[in-house]
Amino acid sequence: CSKPKLALSHRKPQCHSASNSSSRRHSKKDVPHVDHSYHEHMNDCPPSQKKKIATRGGVVHPFPVKLHFLLDQIHLDGKEDVIGWIEHGRSFTVHRPKEFVESVMPEYFKQTKFASFQRQLNL
Repeated sequence: CSKPKLALSHRKPQCHSASNSSSRRHSKKDVPHVDHSYHEHMNDCPPSQKKKIATRGGVVHPFPVKLHFLLDQIHLDGKEDVIGWIEHGRSFTVHRPKEFVESVMPEYFKQTKFASFQRQLNL
C-alpha cells in the first residue's frame, strides 16, 4: 500500500514594498461580510414544545429557563412593575430591586441576594 502524495504549492510569497502597500486599495473582496440580521423570537415555540435541554451538574431547570418562566409568569400575574420585558421584547429590566428580592426571588430561585441573581446573569 502506498500513501497518496499531497500536492503542495511551492510559490514564493509576494512581498510588497512600503510604497506599494500604502497605495494599494482594499476591494470589497478583502473585507469579510458579517450578517447582522435579527431574528424575532417572540413567536417561536414555547420551551415545553422544544427538545429537552441537556443540563450539566444535575440541574433540573437551568437558570435561563427559570428566568424566562419567571418573566412569563410575572406578565400573567401583573407584577410587571417589579420586573419585566423592555418594550422591544429582547431584554428585561428589574424596576424595583428591593421588592424583587423580597417577593419574587424566593418563589423562583434558591438564592436570596440580588448580587447572586446578577452573577447568574453574567455567566
